[in-house]
Amino acid sequence: MADVVGSMGLNQTQKQEIRQILRAHSSPPPSISSTISSLAADLARCDSLISHLQVERDEIQRQYTDCQSLSAPIRCLPSEILVEIFRICWDSFKSTDIESLSSEDEILRLARAPLLVLSRVCIRWHTIVLHTPVLWHDVLLDANLWTAQDLSYRTAMELLRATLERSGTHPISISMSMASTLDSWPYVPALALVAKHLHRCHLLDLQCPYSDLPHLPGLAVDLSRLQVLLLDCWGPVPDAESGLQLLQNCPQLRIVDVTAVGTGDDIAFYALLPWEQLSYVSVRLSMQQIGSNMLAVALPRVPADSTLRLYFYLSPELTDNPLRGLSFESQISKLIIQVSDMDSAAQSATALEYILPTFALPSLENLTILTSESEHSTELPLSWPCSQFLSLSERSSFHLHLTALHPFDVAISESDILKALAILPELETFTVCDHPPSSLTGVGEQIAVTDTLLTSLTHNEKSPYLVPKLNTFECESMLRFDDRVYLDFILSRIENLDESDTFECTLWWRPGYHRELDSVVSGRIRELCEAKDLTFWFMEAEKKCDIGLG
Repeated sequence: MADVVGSMGLNQTQKQEIRQILRAHSSPPPSISSTISSLAADLARCDSLISHLQVERDEIQRQYTDCQSLSAPIRCLPSEILVEIFRICWDSFKSTDIESLSSEDEILRLARAPLLVLSRVCIRWHTIVLHTPVLWHDVLLDANLWTAQDLSYRTAMELLRATLERSGTHPISISMSMASTLDSWPYVPALALVAKHLHRCHLLDLQCPYSDLPHLPGLAVDLSRLQVLLLDCWGPVPDAESGLQLLQNCPQLRIVDVTAVGTGDDIAFYALLPWEQLSYVSVRLSMQQIGSNMLAVALPRVPADSTLRLYFYLSPELTDNPLRGLSFESQISKLIIQVSDMDSAAQSATALEYILPTFALPSLENLTILTSESEHSTELPLSWPCSQFLSLSERSSFHLHLTALHPFDVAISESDILKALAILPELETFTVCDHPPSSLTGVGEQIAVTDTLLTSLTHNEKSPYLVPKLNTFECESMLRFDDRVYLDFILSRIENLDESDTFECTLWWRPGYHRELDSVVSGRIRELCEAKDLTFWFMEAEKKCDIGLG
């Protein structure tokens, strides 16, 4: 190539002659026309060579890029890691609020659009997406998919069939939202298709009228692998026994989450649940319509070693105590009380005041109180009814068996905490939370994690101290305490443990109230963690991000 280029253009002698003529402004030589023609030809040859070289360069660039991509880290990821990434991608898409989805969005969700986009990247990704059953194991069917015999309906049926086929023999979860009447069953073909795969269903989520349950085709055939049942039903219950025929062969059923209004027929229906085999029961109740029925069914029937969650929905119409005069006893060992939809300071102040007097819990070991699905709620905090809790504790003999208390979303004063802890000598795990001032409630800040509380919990042989068996302490704090008092508390508890035990502390700071711990204190905490005497977490309440003291 260099020889070809070097032979083009003027030679050295010709270059010098041309320069002399240009400087002298002399007439051009007779040969100038042939020289110009020769140079024009050389330029054309150069342009051709440049075009050829550009093509060659582009090809070499493509080859270089392809070879370089072979060493990209993502090509080295095992298939198992890619499956997990794809699963997270799909989970973030399917969690979209169904009420905000258009019919087109619902089709995209049924098609698993994000996974199909990933499948177009390369043959390997295509194979992983379409031939990994775990990516297709959850079937989401909304009633709007089956409301018309049009192109969307046919598309939905094809996508449902493809989803079930791609899930292979993997256990599946099925969520069905239905809003039909007995005379209108546009989704019967879809349910008939799903029924063929119910023998491998481990989670079933039904949102439908009670009247639909006896007519679901195939649901009574085989649910032998069903482990989780979620029921949100409404309307009249025509036949309670036929409505729960689907549960006659569910030997593995362990978790049930039901939403109940509390009418008589409603109760007869839920009384037929296989309560004796359940390990976790969640009952969602409207405080406005609760009556006594559903609590009368659930509380005596939940096995003693199971967890019961009572989820109370409040409403603006609730102005009086619907539980007044009611009394229920249960042998459950773990209870979660959750209160939601509070729209006023009055409701947050009275919710627990209404609920706690209702119960006697002579075997309770673990009590948790929340206002949302998360341990760190943004709802109004509940007020702590100290006298009602003390009465509950006395009639339930908490001093003999309550080992864990977690009032996550409860505003408790320092004095009320001390009163509660003074009667709970068996407590091993305790959670307490500070609450900043609220413009909604008009209540000032409630500081529970104080030097006084920490000192009262500090083991001291010379004077009484609270909760002698405490081994796990969690607090969500505005960090108003003295760090050295906090360290003294931790050290005293470690010294009182058996050599094989570890004391556990979690310290969440409230958003907007972060500060660094004293350097001497944090250094000593690190030493205790390294010695395996202490497990310690220091993180923001909402973000839950560890900053390295664990």
